[in-house]
Amino acid sequence: MNEVQEKDLILKFLYNSTSPSTVETISNISSQVGLEKARAEMLCSLIQDDGYIVYTHGPDGACKIKNKGRVFFEQGGYSQVERVNQLQSSNAQTKHELEIQQLRSVIATNTATVAAADV
Repeated sequence: MNEVQEKDLILKFLYNSTSPSTVETISNISSQVGLEKARAEMLCSLIQDDGYIVYTHGPDGACKIKNKGRVFFEQGGYSQVERVNQLQSSNAQTKHELEIQQLRSVIATNTATVAAADV
C-alpha cells in the first residue's frame, strides 16, 4: 500500500467511525487500519498539514476529522488528487510529444523545400 492509499484509509476510518466532534487515538487508528503506530502518527501529521484533520501530538496522540476533511474524502480524497495529477502529467507529456512531431514536420518540410530549390 502506498502513502496515498494509507492516508485515504485513515481519512476513511475517521470519516466512517466518528462524528465531527469525536476524537480517535492514534493507537485505535493504527489498530483499526492496520498500520504501525509510528506510521499512523506520521501520516496523521501529514494529513493535518494538508488541513483535513486536527492532530494532537503526544504519548497517544488524537485525531479529529474536520469538515474540510469530510468534503475532501467525499470528493475522492488523496487518490482522486493523484489521478488528476497523473492525468495532467500525461496530458502535458502528450502535448509535448505533439509539439515535437509538429517541429519535425516543419523541419522536414523546410529541408525538402531547400533541397528542391538546390536542384
